[in-house]
Amino acid sequence: MDTSMAAAFIESDEPLLDLTQVELLRQTALECEPELLQELLDLYCGDNAARLEQVCPAIARRDWAEAAKLAHAVAGSSSNMGGNRVSKLCMLLESNVNEGRLDDLEAIAGQIEKEFARTVEALQKMFHSS
Repeated sequence: MDTSMAAAFIESDEPLLDLTQVELLRQTALECEPELLQELLDLYCGDNAARLEQVCPAIARRDWAEAAKLAHAVAGSSSNMGGNRVSKLCMLLESNVNEGRLDDLEAIAGQIEKEFARTVEALQKMFHSS
């Protein structure tokens, strides 16, 4: 499946970010420690970039358990950061693995990487505007 078809894995009107969650993070950080936002973003970017680098190799090795585990971890942290599309795509990859639907995993992984980059960029802009 080509990457243009991968966009069909989530609805085109699906918001990139859960703005309620992002605002909750911002408010919490402002009340506690303003530097917390950048620390959270740095952790989110570093940990998940490393995980996403491992997804396609796991798929290529047919290490389905590892691919599902990585997707699950990225889905959870993305949800916590308000990364709506990334989280949903990761949950889709994980459920496809768990249900034995293995044909489109590389396309889904490619879409996750694109949405992750867009999410990080959007979060940086939002966090730096606070």
